[in-house]
This record gives sequence, structure tokens and C-alpha cells, in this order.
Amino acid sequence: RLSATGALKANAQTLSLSDARISIDGNTLEGSLVYSGRNLRPVLSGTLAADQLQLKPLLAPLPSPLGRDRAWSREPLLSSRERPFDLDLRLSVARARYQQTQIQSAGLAIKAQDGQYDISLIDSLIYGGHLKGRMNMASSTEGLTARANLAFTSMDAGALANDLFGAKWIGGALGGQMTLESNGSCFEELVQNLNGRLDASIENGDP
Repeated sequence: RLSATGALKANAQTLSLSDARISIDGNTLEGSLVYSGRNLRPVLSGTLAADQLQLKPLLAPLPSPLGRDRAWSREPLLSSRERPFDLDLRLSVARARYQQTQIQSAGLAIKAQDGQYDISLIDSLIYGGHLKGRMNMASSTEGLTARANLAFTSMDAGALANDLFGAKWIGGALGGQMTLESNGSCFEELVQNLNGRLDASIENGDP
């Protein structure tokens, strides 16, 4: 469910919504949006902020990584329908939650143009530490090419391991970085073609 209120202004090439209040799937965002048709492709740009964000309903429309047989999905990742406009959005969130994981003070930048997607997590607080990263994706007739970089510092290794794996034997401050890259037309191919590197260390860990 989507609804929006705000001050609307329009001219021959742009449509702007200021003092906007947008509600989507129980989440509320405030800020401003501009829809511009000055370029060859229209662009939706803007800056939005949210005090709280529940990520699960927002992510529900995305393709599931698992098929009905609980194996990696072979369904095509990309739709044959062309996106009607490009994106250039900035989003700040005081608190976001996905299941038991909570992220605080998150800043996001999202750009989509000519089949290229760029998502930057400028900074965030998670598991008592900092997490930032960037993901680049490019679509073509052969599928999707993706690359992601993550950097993390002073994260609570015990809380993270417990949430991800149910492990209670680890502790300390986790820091490091990770790089992942892959390509494919479905999740099965992305997993098969996945390559990456992880450099991490734990300080003040439990004996």
C-alpha cells in the first residue's frame, strides 16, 4: 500500500513534491521528490528520511533466492519490462529492522541509470560497530553482473554469530572488509559464479 501527501508544483518539464510524507507498507518517509523530463530519460530524484523502517515488507517484492524445491532459484532475475525512469535518491534512517537485526543511523544513496545500478551504504551502526559499503550492478541481455564491497569495524562478533548461526561460543570486536563479485541470469548462476575475498580479525575475543 502506497500513499503520499505534500506540496505539489509542476511546469513543462518537472514535477516536484516538497514537504512530502510518503507511507509504504506501514513505513513513513518524509522529504522531497522531483520528477524531471529534461533528459532523454526521465529522472526521479530526491531526499527522504525515516525515524523507523521495517525492511521485510519493502524487500518482499524482490525475487526469492530459493525456488519451491528450496534450492537456488533458476527464475530469471531481470524483468523484460523497461524501467520507465532513472533514479537518484538519498535516504537517511534513524532505525531500520530486518527480522532480529537492527541498523541505526544509516545513510543510503541509490542510483539507477541505463541498466547500471549503484547502491552506497555511506555509514551505519550495527551490532555495536560501523558498517559501510557499496554495490554496483549492471544488467544486459545475458543477465546481471554484480560487485559489492563492505567494510566493518568494532562489531559485536558474539551477537552477530548468534543471530546468523545460533553460535554462542564466539565473542570480541569484529573488524575487516569483504569483496564479492558474480554474474548470472538467476540466483543459481550467481552462486555458482561467486568469487570474493574476506579479511577479518577479532580483538578482545573470548578465550
